[in-house]
Amino acid sequence: MAMQVNDSNKTRKALLIAAALCFVLHLAIVPNIALFDGHINVCMIVALYIALSTGGKTGVIAGFVAGLFFDLTTTGPVGLMAFELTIASYFVGLEGRNRFADGFGGVLRPFLIACVSIELVYGLTMVLTGNSHNILYTFGLHSIPAIVLDCVAFVIVLLLSGLRTGSAASSFSVKRPDRSSGHFFGKKL
Repeated sequence: MAMQVNDSNKTRKALLIAAALCFVLHLAIVPNIALFDGHINVCMIVALYIALSTGGKTGVIAGFVAGLFFDLTTTGPVGLMAFELTIASYFVGLEGRNRFADGFGGVLRPFLIACVSIELVYGLTMVLTGNSHNILYTFGLHSIPAIVLDCVAFVIVLLLSGLRTGSAASSFSVKRPDRSSGHFFGKKL
């Protein structure tokens, strides 16, 4: 069993890098990638990624900040995405542990539930506040395509971060050396 060490400087550096990537991707790249009228919600992906990897207070704060950034840079109601990401980050990071140790399925399930909930509630709110054409347009051409794009983008992030399917090891966990192949540990008998 490997011992996990909490390195707050490493965590802060990772959070700052995630925030910078979120800023650049959300404002410069994502508006150019669309499926019908749905776009990737980078702020949601970053917030849920942080909530899944750290949980607790850090995840909730990251959810609120990412949601507020989303709200201030889009035409939707201010505070809605901040509220949704704060609540989703709380529930996703409720255990306060690194969920990436559970492997691909252990991370993808809570993300998928949160993603579908966030996009559908956001779409419904847009219809109810009159910011959208109608409910069929909103769900058929915005929310469902956005869910698909969010899930594809999250899987790409997982693959780039080092999480492998069928493996409990991730880029956030301590990996044990393979003792059978090292030259210091002789042959197995």
